[in-house]
Amino acid sequence: MDVHLPTKDTLYYIFLCFGLIGSMYGVIKILKPVMKNWYINNILKPVISDCISPLSKKVDQILTQLTVNGGSVTVKDDLTNMKNSINILRSENRAQLYLSDSPTFINDETGKCVFVNDALCDMFGATKDEMLGFGWSNFLLDEEKKIKTENFARALKTDMNIKDSYHVKNGITGEIILCEYIATVTRDKVGRPISVIGSVKKINNN
Repeated sequence: MDVHLPTKDTLYYIFLCFGLIGSMYGVIKILKPVMKNWYINNILKPVISDCISPLSKKVDQILTQLTVNGGSVTVKDDLTNMKNSINILRSENRAQLYLSDSPTFINDETGKCVFVNDALCDMFGATKDEMLGFGWSNFLLDEEKKIKTENFARALKTDMNIKDSYHVKNGITGEIILCEYIATVTRDKVGRPISVIGSVKKINNN
């Protein structure tokens, strides 16, 4: 069997290729850390800096707005002014209800009475302290007390408007008065009650 050995020229090119490959590998091995550092310093860091820098400036602007700075109006000032305005409106509204001739009450989200005006206290023959919470129910006739409070609690769960009637025994005169109340329930976006405001009127028995 004839064996064909590579010629001298072929062997020369083979050794030359291996030499070039070895040299390239050595160069790559030496330059790899250098290239890595160059990539980090010249490509990666500038990109990160370009992204982070505007965000950092924006945060600084927000923090500046949330801090009193030389008397200028800031977001913090605006929020404080808004809170004060809301409190003023709330106080003015309560004052109007307090001075109203219409017997009025306000209940919280649980149904407890948190405000009554003088007109309602006069109708019930009670003091404000006696009316707050569920104290108002103590002035209902015994046979109506349980069912009327249950009606209110049930309606508070789902209704926007609550209307019912009951008999009140005036705590001072002992007079039995037939009353009707109507209340509006304010709810949050998922339907949970926030507050209740209502008025009571005397119904003529004749």
